Amino acid sequence: MTAQDSWNPLWNTGVANVDAEHLQLLEIWQSFQMNYRDLSPAVIGSLLNELIEYATYHFDHEEQQLAQRHYDRLPEHQAAHQQLLATALDFCDQLKTTHDRASLAAEVGTFFQRWIIQHILTMDQTAFREG
Repeated sequence: MTAQDSWNPLWNTGVANVDAEHLQLLEIWQSFQMNYRDLSPAVIGSLLNELIEYATYHFDHEEQQLAQRHYDRLPEHQAAHQQLLATALDFCDQLKTTHDRASLAAEVGTFFQRWIIQHILTMDQTAFREG
């Protein structure tokens, strides 16, 4: 199953490039979810780093668009992005020391799925409708 197959149209923001980037985040997350049980800590770390790098790119791009729209709650939006990145970096640190890789990877997967969908539904849709 691809991210496109699992994408729910209710998650659309109405901004094509933002929705495409959200879909790419979901694709990276799904790759992580499908493979973490069979991969070494180094490969899991690499997938997590890929997610962090793409999320950083996406957040910068999204924040630029919101700034161009003079979105008045941009600082709150940026703080949510920074919180996600901080949590992701914490997961990377935990991966280096954990003896229970499967449990940590499952926690990472659950966190990102919940965060990505909730962030889109509660913050991004509002921002792009108001901004």
